[in-house]
Amino acid sequence: MPYRSSCLFVLCFLLAASPAVGASTTQEKLRGTQHQVEAQRRAVEEAKRKEAAVRAELKRLDAKIGTLKAQLAEAQKALETTQRRKKDLEAQLSQIQSRHDQLARRASELTRVLWAATMRLKSFRTEGWAEADRESTWLAAVLRELRQNRIQLAQEQAALSAQAEAVRKTAADLEDQNRRLAAIKDDITRQRLARVKQAEKLRAQRLQGEAQLGSLLTALEDLRRKAALEAAQKISAAKGKLPWPVQGRVVHRFAPKASPPVTGIDIAAKEGDAVRAIAAGKVVHSDTLRGLGHVVIVYHGETYYSVYAFLAPPNVEEGQRVAQGATLGRCGFSPKVKGPGVRFELRSGSKALDPQEWLAPL
Repeated sequence: MPYRSSCLFVLCFLLAASPAVGASTTQEKLRGTQHQVEAQRRAVEEAKRKEAAVRAELKRLDAKIGTLKAQLAEAQKALETTQRRKKDLEAQLSQIQSRHDQLARRASELTRVLWAATMRLKSFRTEGWAEADRESTWLAAVLRELRQNRIQLAQEQAALSAQAEAVRKTAADLEDQNRRLAAIKDDITRQRLARVKQAEKLRAQRLQGEAQLGSLLTALEDLRRKAALEAAQKISAAKGKLPWPVQGRVVHRFAPKASPPVTGIDIAAKEGDAVRAIAAGKVVHSDTLRGLGHVVIVYHGETYYSVYAFLAPPNVEEGQRVAQGATLGRCGFSPKVKGPGVRFELRSGSKALDPQEWLAPL
């Protein structure tokens, strides 16, 4: 028995010291998920902030595009007015040119008349003086009128030409302004399109982040429920209330100070009786130990282990999770009982506990 107890002690000590035992507990998962939720929430808030900034930039660009559209409309209206003015001036210049051509033809006709009159004066007679005087007076008046008309036409033509040049320059300036405004509008429109794509990408990222956050919150809530359930099922909270691993008679009681020490209890039972887990946990050992037959050790969380020896046959494998009351195996032959039974121990880490202080009173 000392050899058996020492083997069991060493095994439980190694299990208690092993970092793999009890790793990835619900509490650890809960803390990890909480950190993930916080990080994801920050990521979602950052995505919202960036999206809002891009949306604000889009509004600013839309306002600028609206202003440019208004400016383009005004410039186009002014250009159309100027073009109409240009056409009017061109029409007036055409009319003046036509009048100028008419006056030129009239002057040519009068020149021929004047030449004929001059030839007549060379051979005039005394009785023709009165007629010649009248004709000379008429011709002089006509020539004065022609000169005045030509001067006036030249002045009008010069003024209209100046106006036409000013209008042409104004039209050219307006066309240049329209091109510049259109180029600015096109550039801002391209910027807006880029911002729209950026906003869509950020929105997709935000929605994906919110979906991930929702999944994490769901997982967090599940872990909280699981943690609450596990807390309610903690073996430390059930001291004196745990079910017996098998119904039977205690043959040897816990006696750690005896020589050799007794670190558990031996229970006599009926052959083939089921040996059940006293609490939910994970099977961390299911194999034979020399002098103890097949031994199953269940880790119950915190630092608690339950040990079941002399099982035949076992029902569980290492790594398997078991519920409270799950069958771990059947009662085999127990030397101390000298018949069917089970050796049962309860430990906190490598420290042996009195099982009967933890099991419910019979």
